Amino acid sequence: MHSYSPALYFIIFLNGKKVFVLLRSKLKNHYYAKMITNINYKGILAANEVNKITFPRMSPPTQRIFKCEVGKMLVFQSGKFRLMGVKEPLTSYDNLPFKVAQLELQSATVVDDLGYSLNLIDLSRTLTSRRCCYEPELFPGLRLTDFNPLCVNVFASGKVIILGVKDLNSISDLCTDVQLAVLDIIL
Repeated sequence: MHSYSPALYFIIFLNGKKVFVLLRSKLKNHYYAKMITNINYKGILAANEVNKITFPRMSPPTQRIFKCEVGKMLVFQSGKFRLMGVKEPLTSYDNLPFKVAQLELQSATVVDDLGYSLNLIDLSRTLTSRRCCYEPELFPGLRLTDFNPLCVNVFASGKVIILGVKDLNSISDLCTDVQLAVLDIIL
């Protein structure tokens, strides 16, 4: 069970069904940490760490991939690296195979559930073409373009996938904004 601080919620009716909608901007942050499915970091290795790595004798020898406890680390010969597939925010650098001088968030993927299913065809007709992109022959989700540069995909099941999040502290507000945008369209 999640612990809630005072939350704003209301009940709406969709197709004759009673739907409870909770605006989760008031939820505690640990709830949103469970919604993060993938985090990618970028950074620079500490001095002399690149010298410990043997790069393959290819032309040009530029990168090497290492598996570590938290994800995969792609190390470039310049000393820069990408850490991909991390499931939760890093609190320390102890689980990394090399000493790190600098590390910053590159992007994160967040999954949310609106709690109700949607008719994407009706939703795409309601929106203007500059606010959404829906091509069911190519992709089963509706992309909301109001949130550029983020990629926000809404699926008929009510699931929302947000790609390109740059600030983990903004997830709560972002999910609430997406939920309000969808509710604004269907009501």
